[in-house]
Amino acid sequence: MGKGWAYYAGKMFSKIICLLPYRLLIAGGQRLGGVYYRLAASVRERAKSQMMRGLRISAAETEPILKRMFGNIVLNTLEFFYLPNISAENLDGFVTFEGLHHLDRALQQGRGAIILTAHFGNWELCALSLAMRGYPMIGLAKPQPNEGFTLLLTEYRTRFGGELYYKGAALRQVIKALKDNKFVYMVSDQDGGKDGIFIDFLNKPASTPAGSAAFARKCASPVIPVFIRREGDRQVVVVDAPLALQETADAKDDIYHNLVIITQRVEAQIRKYPDEWLWFQKRWNTPVEGAKTDED
Repeated sequence: MGKGWAYYAGKMFSKIICLLPYRLLIAGGQRLGGVYYRLAASVRERAKSQMMRGLRISAAETEPILKRMFGNIVLNTLEFFYLPNISAENLDGFVTFEGLHHLDRALQQGRGAIILTAHFGNWELCALSLAMRGYPMIGLAKPQPNEGFTLLLTEYRTRFGGELYYKGAALRQVIKALKDNKFVYMVSDQDGGKDGIFIDFLNKPASTPAGSAAFARKCASPVIPVFIRREGDRQVVVVDAPLALQETADAKDDIYHNLVIITQRVEAQIRKYPDEWLWFQKRWNTPVEGAKTDED
């Protein structure tokens, strides 16, 4: 059975993108971002509504942030397909790192770490750049509807030695990875569905996956915030100190308390750099106790 048209189309697009100088890629991506902003009306309006509520700003104040956000989304996509041009040898020409000593210390402690991040900046490049620096990265992902595209994403996400676990079958794998002193990269800003825990997030209760807090408690692993942001034609990966989490005899209370801390850290990052987050995602899709949401 072949890899499918989506796989080969993606590979061909990647080869074309890789012919471009990086500065031209950046300039073209920013222009395409403007087109995306104008054409994606329903997505733009959802992002605007959620930003107005989340940041408590006016519609007019959202416009420059949204334009930068759409530009960043296009650039992130183009940069993903540009990955064959990036390697451990030339990585410093694309990415600057701050705070890597926190990751080194976690490795020395021997309990792995939960790498806390979000759909923020070029989160794909963030994980891959850490793998290129030699850190033992484990990614969690959902299979795409198209099998060929899933295959392409997996190939690119693991090209630098990292591993990829698919959600739904990853529980034991994640625990083993942490016990093996690996870093589990968790994008922690998605709707948690009916199994999530409701935590206030950007001025509205949001169903929040408890995995990061639960895994950290079970394996006594630190939760280390790592976020990437764009500065001109470069990316900056910032690694913060591990979060100070609660540890008592009450597991349920610990998980809730620590999930609040984790959610607040993600929110603080978004408030500081609002144009780097995906404001149109359906983060509040699960209603509280059956109440209708404004995303229905």
